[in-house]
Amino acid sequence: MSRVKELDSARGLAAIIVVAYHCVYTVNIGEWQSNPYLHIFEKFIFLPAKFGEFAVYFFMAISGYVLAMMANRNSFLSKKQWMIWRSIRLVPLYYLSLILAICVSISLSDHKKNNLQYFLHSYLFSNSNIYSGDNPPLWSLSVEIILSLLFFSIIRFERLIHSRIFVITILMYAGTYLADGWGVRALLRSLIYFIIGVSIYLGAKNWSHRKVSLNILVFLNLLLALSLIPRSRELLTLLQILTIPLTLAFCLQSERKILSESKILAHLGKISFTMYVFHWPILQIFHAKTKNIEISLLQDKITAVPIALLLVIVISNMLFFLFEKNIISLSKIFLIHLRT
Repeated sequence: MSRVKELDSARGLAAIIVVAYHCVYTVNIGEWQSNPYLHIFEKFIFLPAKFGEFAVYFFMAISGYVLAMMANRNSFLSKKQWMIWRSIRLVPLYYLSLILAICVSISLSDHKKNNLQYFLHSYLFSNSNIYSGDNPPLWSLSVEIILSLLFFSIIRFERLIHSRIFVITILMYAGTYLADGWGVRALLRSLIYFIIGVSIYLGAKNWSHRKVSLNILVFLNLLLALSLIPRSRELLTLLQILTIPLTLAFCLQSERKILSESKILAHLGKISFTMYVFHWPILQIFHAKTKNIEISLLQDKITAVPIALLLVIVISNMLFFLFEKNIISLSKIFLIHLRT
């Protein structure tokens, strides 16, 4: 399949935002500046990191778009063949990254017990806190595996609601606020963005040529990210249902082709999947090994986070050529075998 350069670059940017979010706010690499003026500057520099949740759901929308394109270009695939193909592509990296994360936890003496539950997809949704298990970001890969395997049912559902996609997805999204627990809510929202990605590929007009609307939403998102008003994070989450579809449509329709011309972003997009599934254990090692080292560059967040980001990119690049590239080749061989 020929790659869509705009989506590669968008993936690369989204992956960097997710890793930055975990660096800054969850793994908490480095210390914030004590000087109030420098602290404000630091908050401004790390503003993109506040959109980590946005980036994850944006990945879901891209997945819906790309899989709809793949289904169209490989219409000869039966449901069983589709499931095998997607399993080849996703499952090995899922378990490889999970095993690596467990090994890292054991080596850092942070693994309380070695139990088979860590290998169950459901375990990632077993805690009221999103950061369950040894590699918490795998929750979204677990969801993508589920959505990929249910793809034909999802695409039938999208065709049923295609003419009313905007209203129905808004209502579905509103319903997620009634879900009990983050796991169910995250699964439902992932499904919604996945459906939206499919609908954009199938030609839904609701999100086409809405540049003014997108500009307004981007402004509101930045304003909320910078503000200290109560529940600003919840408001950011609410705006995602409008911002993500418009952003994906803009990436595909932009006449300037800014994203397609960036070779760096395109390469980051190429390794974005590897970066996403392996970055957590890399950050855990970095955090554990540097928190007691008296080097100023590793103590201040404004320098430690970029160093951690660079380390994730370098290691992910190596892991891509060691593992993911071979898995991609295997999935392509499977498709070629079915065509002949």
